[in-house]
Amino acid sequence: MKYSFCRVLLFILGLTVLPLAKAQILQDFSERLDEVNGDRPESLALAVGACKEFMADCTPAVADSAYVLLEDFAVMLTRNTDFNLILLQSGNRDRHAREKKAAVDYERLLDRLYFSVIRKNGLIIVRPDLFRIQTELKDYLSPRTYAYFDAVRQDTNAGGGTEILDFSPEEIARRLCYWDEFLSDSTFFLYGEEAVRRRDAYLEQLIFGSGNHPVFAEDGLLSEAYGKAYRLVMECDRGKSASVVGDYMKLLEENGYRDGPAVWMFKY
Repeated sequence: MKYSFCRVLLFILGLTVLPLAKAQILQDFSERLDEVNGDRPESLALAVGACKEFMADCTPAVADSAYVLLEDFAVMLTRNTDFNLILLQSGNRDRHAREKKAAVDYERLLDRLYFSVIRKNGLIIVRPDLFRIQTELKDYLSPRTYAYFDAVRQDTNAGGGTEILDFSPEEIARRLCYWDEFLSDSTFFLYGEEAVRRRDAYLEQLIFGSGNHPVFAEDGLLSEAYGKAYRLVMECDRGKSASVVGDYMKLLEENGYRDGPAVWMFKY
C-alpha cells in the first residue's frame, strides 16, 4: 500500500497545496486498510464500507486518491484469498443438485462481497467487481474521475468483454474518437495517464491492425473496413488521432494504398 499512497499524495500535492491535516487523513485511511484482514473475502466489503465513511468527510480530490488505495487493496486481497473454485465448479449440470445449490449460494455470497465470478475457456476466475464499487462511490468521487471509470466500462461493453485485438476497425475508430474527445475536455486529473494510454492503444491498433483484423487485404490493398475507419477518425478532428491518421492516409495515398516498405516505416 505504501507505493499507492505515495502516488496519490504526490498527485494531490501537484494539483494544489494539500494541508498537512488532510495528508494525515489519507495516511490514516491507508493504515486502516492495512489493518483489515487481507486474505478473507468478507474483507473487501469491510474495506468498501470504510472507504464510504472516509469519503463522506473528504474533498473529491482526496476521495479519488482514497479509491486508488481501495482498488489496490481489492487486487491484493483477491490475489491472497483462497476462493473455493472447486465448489464453484460444482455448478456443472452433471453434479448433484445439492452441490449445484451450494455453488449458486457461494457465488451469490461472493457477489454480495463485491466479487464477480468469470467463466472463460473452461476456467473460473474470481475478480473484484470494480465497476460496482465505483458506482457505489460515485457521489464522493470527482466528476472527471467517475467519467473515466464510466468510459472504461463502455470500452468493456463495446467489446463484449473481448480483447482489443478482436474489435472491428470501425469500433476501434469510434472508441478512439471517444477517448480523444474525452482527453480534449479533460483537465489534469488522477487517471490522466491511464486515459492517454488507452487512447494510444486504440491508435496503435488502428494504424497497424492485428492478426484478426489486418489493415491490408490479400491483394495488398488497404481494406475497405480500415479505409472507412480512418475517414471516421479524421472526421472527428479532435486531439492527436485525427492528425496521425491524416498523415498515415497521405502516406498511403502516395503509395497507391498498397502495403509495402514505405508504409511499414510509418512513425508518429
